[in-house]
Amino acid sequence: MGNHYYAGGATIRGMDSPIRVLHVDDDPAFLELAATFLEREGDGVEVVTAASTTEGYDVLERAPIDCIVSDHDMPDRNGIEFLRAVREEYPDLPFILFTGKGSEEVASEAISAGVTDYLQKETGTDQYAILANRIENAVERNRSQRAVTVQKRRLETLVDNVPGVVYRCRNEPGWPMAYLGGECESLTGYPAERIESGDLTWGGDVIHPDDRARVREAVQAAIDAGEPFECSYRIRTADGETKWVWERGRGVPDDDVPDADPGSTGAGPGGRAADSGVTGAAADPGVTDADDVADETRFLEGFITDVTDRKEHGRELRRYERRFEAVFDDPNVLVGLLAPDGTVRAINRTALEYVDADPEAIAGEPFAETPWWPDDRREDVREWIETAAAGEYVEYEATHPTDDGATIFVEGTFRPVVDDADDVADVAGAGAADELVTVPDDADGAGDAAETAAREGTDRSGTVTGIVVSAKDVTERRRRERELQRHAERLDELASAVSHDLQSPISAAAGRLDLALETGDLDHVERAAAAIDRVDDLRADIVETLRTGEIVSKREPVRLEEAVESALVAVDPPASTAVTVEDDVEIEADPDAVARLLENLLRNSIEHGGPDVTVRFARIADGTAGMGSRDGADAPGTGTEVEDEATQRRPDRAGIVYEDDGPGIDPADRDRVFTPGFSTKTDDNGMGMGMASVRQIVAAHGWSIRVGDAEVLDGVRFEIRTDED
Repeated sequence: MGNHYYAGGATIRGMDSPIRVLHVDDDPAFLELAATFLEREGDGVEVVTAASTTEGYDVLERAPIDCIVSDHDMPDRNGIEFLRAVREEYPDLPFILFTGKGSEEVASEAISAGVTDYLQKETGTDQYAILANRIENAVERNRSQRAVTVQKRRLETLVDNVPGVVYRCRNEPGWPMAYLGGECESLTGYPAERIESGDLTWGGDVIHPDDRARVREAVQAAIDAGEPFECSYRIRTADGETKWVWERGRGVPDDDVPDADPGSTGAGPGGRAADSGVTGAAADPGVTDADDVADETRFLEGFITDVTDRKEHGRELRRYERRFEAVFDDPNVLVGLLAPDGTVRAINRTALEYVDADPEAIAGEPFAETPWWPDDRREDVREWIETAAAGEYVEYEATHPTDDGATIFVEGTFRPVVDDADDVADVAGAGAADELVTVPDDADGAGDAAETAAREGTDRSGTVTGIVVSAKDVTERRRRERELQRHAERLDELASAVSHDLQSPISAAAGRLDLALETGDLDHVERAAAAIDRVDDLRADIVETLRTGEIVSKREPVRLEEAVESALVAVDPPASTAVTVEDDVEIEADPDAVARLLENLLRNSIEHGGPDVTVRFARIADGTAGMGSRDGADAPGTGTEVEDEATQRRPDRAGIVYEDDGPGIDPADRDRVFTPGFSTKTDDNGMGMGMASVRQIVAAHGWSIRVGDAEVLDGVRFEIRTDED
């Protein structure tokens, strides 16, 4: 039977369905005869009979009926009264008045009541063929009208709900619109009527001026090829905003367009005209064959939608992709992609330079098992990945072996990348050197770019499809930090040593001035002035040292005898102290630094040997016995070492011998004598910086110093070898 269609209460069945006719007449014999002939004459006609209008109305309410045939004169009410009752509920249902007592008055009244057709009963059977034909025509016409109405309503619904605009326009400069449906005003800011009226044109006023020529060229090229067209371009809205739109359309042959006269606006489902002329462009504007397009296509129809957000998203995505590519290809950053379970998806060339590994072989392997990690750190890496996969940020430090046997230092992080659903999208590990981990904070925003690129690697359901990892090598930075720390320590030690060295001339000057005040002897003033000059020399030396960062700022020939005389002025020893210079040695050195070295040796002898101590300076003669050594890095020798080396002769050695007849240095203390703060005197208040200053100056010159027992006198012996740089 097919589907039944109901519109306004009437039952309208499918176009190919049998025609069900309700025949109402108070003559049962005529009803039976008419039904027989109608079903014979009609194509697929089924007749339902009723002997009264009341019975007929009951049938109408119970069953789908396509057409009513009714007599006029009946006992309960006449045919026109029945027609009026039907029209109240079923205004479009075909109704044929088939009566034997017709008149012009009845016919006129029936037409006024909305009858579909009027037919006079006659004798003979030919009348049934005529009636069957009238029924078929009425039903077909009604069904067609209903189908059109349904289709128009569907089209209206589609147009009203489509996220954009459907259109039909003339293929002329400016593309004057014959019809615009959908969200025209929300898209453009202009009412559709204003564009349809010609007050504005789509091509001349709405499309962005910079895009008009390009769009027209693309559209005409597609039309010439008999193909549908697609293009994206900008429009300017009524308030001056620029939007991006995407359009798909086709050329329409003139014979496919209702009211194709260029002067007609056609019809639209919105009621602005009689017929939209939109022949399916919104559903499928691309079904035009090249042969169907006239040589001169005068109409276009299609669909336009706002893609501004998509365009912006695409541009932002491309920016992130470029940033990610820059990070991934950065020769200074190690970058890779990890899955949330810690397996490797990709690693950049920089990372692979640290290990002998094939990127294809590493792909799919657990990150913790890759060559970047030594065995003793693999479990740590697994824990870091698990922590990051749970959404926590992990920072770490590690060392990594390289193929050439070196060790590099890394600082890194494992950082989770989260998708829009706040699920962990990936774990970005950042290891500052050889490690693949999330982009470090100092990578100029690379971390954000990489994370975003990874986030864009998720599908629309939020499923994770990628993880970013990156790192930097901080080995050189660590080396510089250690060097700076050592430099700071040397400066601190230098400051302590210089402070100690200043004490001697200051104390000497103060003592001489006290004596001058007590005795009036101006010789004490002269010697105080000499000590103050030495303080000024030390000040200048300190300034130069701090400026250059070097204890030895210059080298020049220095005679031992002159250096000793300068040191004696600063130390100002008691008159009972005996100092002799047996050999006038000449060395290449910083004169101020050498003076400080000798001052500390002299002060040390006087402090430990008393005012009557004897000191001798001499050259280290060829073949002189060696002693335990102390340079800038090695510990001093012990007395035992001196004795063991007594038989070892070193020919052609140059340097200075310093001996005194004091108590000497206990062999047990000789390995600490040059340590800052060490002192054998209980009342030294823990200063012990004099011998540390000696060690600094010796090391700064590249020399070595050895300590042992005196050979000529009875105290300590220092050998300063000046040819070991």
